[in-house]
Amino acid sequence: MVGGYTQYLVKVQGMPESVLKTLEKIIDDFVYAKNGERKANAVGIETLQQPHVNGGLNLMNLRFRNEAVAMTNLAEYLRPPGNRPFWAHLADLIYRHNAVRRFKAVEPEFLLNPFVQQWDVYTGAKSTPLILRRMYHAGRRYGARVIPVELTPDVRRVMPYWWHPATRPELVSIYNDKWGKCLRHTHHIITV
Repeated sequence: MVGGYTQYLVKVQGMPESVLKTLEKIIDDFVYAKNGERKANAVGIETLQQPHVNGGLNLMNLRFRNEAVAMTNLAEYLRPPGNRPFWAHLADLIYRHNAVRRFKAVEPEFLLNPFVQQWDVYTGAKSTPLILRRMYHAGRRYGARVIPVELTPDVRRVMPYWWHPATRPELVSIYNDKWGKCLRHTHHIITV
């Protein structure tokens, strides 16, 4: 009951840290029959979260489950352009608005997606919703990036030119030099 209900709420609106800690305490009280008393556990909660074959009770780990939900949100966010949900476009705008200081001088239309390009988001901003912060952190923690199975001409056409994911770090960006300005403003180059 707790698992299914909380998973739905996490998927829909995210789970604040205070709620997560409260639920972990409720699970701890229930499993160890503490009735609110402060007692040491005979068996660690990490052991109980192990599968039955490893001596555990297969108890749900809320933190891992919340990260898994964030990763499923990220999978929806990273869908191809024609299949993306509406909220993914709003997330792009929020991420763009909260780009780290190094990218504040960049024109917003050239910052398409932090997982498809090489730029970062400042997630400490209050304008970034909790669900987008968690999704961004989970994606960075596990190294999420777009790796196309097949590079069709359509996929190549939508790949961004600026801060391309295959750009080597030792190359200097031409974004602010005269060639970069010419490519952006005269030739309107955004994608490859």
